[in-house]
Amino acid sequence: MPLELHWLSVKRSITFKTLLLTFKCLHGLAPPYISALLSPYCPTRRLRSSDQLLLKQPTSRTKIGE
Repeated sequence: MPLELHWLSVKRSITFKTLLLTFKCLHGLAPPYISALLSPYCPTRRLRSSDQLLLKQPTSRTKIGE
């Protein structure tokens, strides 16, 4: 019986690697320079989403047309 490999598509492979790196950062298994890029979302008041372990989205500024 030949061995069958189950390869992920490129899109799913990128998603998997991103989620794996995020998991490692949150559990102290990633290098500090990568873990420093993630920070937990701490709302200023009590929200229903407060217990969902969300991450802060980084802000970015772009100039288009210059």
